[in-house]
Amino acid sequence: MSRSKERLTKIYDMIQSEWTDMVQLAQQLDEDTRRLKPTPDKWSVDDILWHLYLAEKMSLQYIRKKLAHPDKLLPSGFSARKNSTVLKTFLRSPAKAKVPTQIADIPQEHTGDALIAAWKDLRSDMAALIENTEIDQLDQLVYRHPIMGRMDMRGAMTFFYEHQRRHAKQLTRTAQSVAK
Repeated sequence: MSRSKERLTKIYDMIQSEWTDMVQLAQQLDEDTRRLKPTPDKWSVDDILWHLYLAEKMSLQYIRKKLAHPDKLLPSGFSARKNSTVLKTFLRSPAKAKVPTQIADIPQEHTGDALIAAWKDLRSDMAALIENTEIDQLDQLVYRHPIMGRMDMRGAMTFFYEHQRRHAKQLTRTAQSVAK
């Protein structure tokens, strides 16, 4: 396995570990409790899970679309690394950002167990994408973050991890609040 794929696999494993913890926490709550919002302006546990799922789903669709046309891919460089680093720093800070409009609307009808099953399938797709992507495509600009712009596969995976990590903290706070 190439060094690039090893890095992606390591990031994927970290994502999966955090995801497993989040799912276990969510499944400790009954479905009605998972839908409760701590306050009217905050997200419920299911809202947080939906947001993360949809962000990953749309991102993976974009990556697959880009990989379908390898002749049009641009090489990654300093700018992509900078974008990834700035995004990682932001996601680790307490600062907040407005949710991109494409994923801002959270449907009223989304059940926790069905969502978790769909997300599990999506994660299998993510693992397959890493495994099946050609080595030379890993350093191409295959991902576009709505705010930070273009990144390579490593930047995308780093975003998935940091984004999930940030919302895992929110999910823990929310679960503690609504379970009282």
